[in-house]
Amino acid sequence: MRCTHVFCAQTSCATPRQLADFIGEAQELVWLAHENEMDWCLCVIDVPETLSRAGLKWKRDRDPTIFRIER
Repeated sequence: MRCTHVFCAQTSCATPRQLADFIGEAQELVWLAHENEMDWCLCVIDVPETLSRAGLKWKRDRDPTIFRIER
């Protein structure tokens, strides 16, 4: 099983910390497990819900573990 990744242009997010920095607020992260463990992989985050709450347009890649931000 592959870990989840979020891509936007040249930016890649693979941890909750990176995703929080990208969206601007750690409070916006929607946790599935290991809450506040910022250096785990993104599998602990509900990525679709987090991206939607942040107001970002996104789509899933053909690989379901990859999310691409549309800008």
